[in-house]
Amino acid sequence: MAALADHTDLQTKIGLTVGAVAHLTVLGVPDVAGSAVDRCARLQGLAKPNEIVIDQPFAESAKTHLNDFDGIVLSKGTLNVLRGVGKVRVYRLRLVRKRA
Repeated sequence: MAALADHTDLQTKIGLTVGAVAHLTVLGVPDVAGSAVDRCARLQGLAKPNEIVIDQPFAESAKTHLNDFDGIVLSKGTLNVLRGVGKVRVYRLRLVRKRA
């Protein structure tokens, strides 16, 4: 995301979770459905521009990998109520740039 911000005004908002996804076709167009898709959309809705928001299951599965990257900071989890999902512990990922 940082590299993208250096070259464009485009801003991203990302939500990530883990879970089963059903692959289907609607009016001849491939699509996905399921509670993980709904949850991910709600997480994305919480994200600020150029931010990644993840839930507790994703954080637990990725935590050891996130520690391998300098400059990625995982916030303390906060409890949120997501419409159609319920209570979810949410974490925000920040990229901290090192100054030269």
